[in-house]
Amino acid sequence: ISDFRIKNITANTSTTNFDNRFIITYASPHDLKNQAQGFDIGNEPNRRAAAELARDTGESIISKPTILIKDASKKSAGFIFFVPIYNTNLTPPTVEARRESLIGWIYAPFISNTLFQNILNNDIANEEDYPFHLDVFHGSEANSSNIIFQSSHDQKNNPPSNMSYDKTTKVKIGQSDFFFGWT
Repeated sequence: ISDFRIKNITANTSTTNFDNRFIITYASPHDLKNQAQGFDIGNEPNRRAAAELARDTGESIISKPTILIKDASKKSAGFIFFVPIYNTNLTPPTVEARRESLIGWIYAPFISNTLFQNILNNDIANEEDYPFHLDVFHGSEANSSNIIFQSSHDQKNNPPSNMSYDKTTKVKIGQSDFFFGWT
């Protein structure tokens, strides 16, 4: 790889004193490749925790909300889906064996607003035309500190003041809890 260099996601040196690094060596599509290649995902605590949990459990894991490399200028909430890849046909049976057999991860970043707008906009041209309001939270309950998406345009980036909903749904995806509130 020409002009490859290791880059830290965060400048916080307290998170860089780990024994090993988790470097993005392959990335696709090409525009993401240019941005992400060389970053040490182990440098940022939410990414590192999710990667280590995926490695140690052998399961797909979603990180806690974090600012993504490809959306750093907007600083909107995002999360990363990690799938561990081992050098064996089956997931190794013990944590120690999984750690020894890890090759890396499939790492899929999602910008929360983009993901949910694409899901909701399947047949709706403008977000103002949604027939409902949806708030999505990372966690098992509605808490203004963990909101990752709001469907109403006028409420964007403002936590809901009244968190009473007509319907609520709790979902576990990639070992992470998500709370959906609908009005």
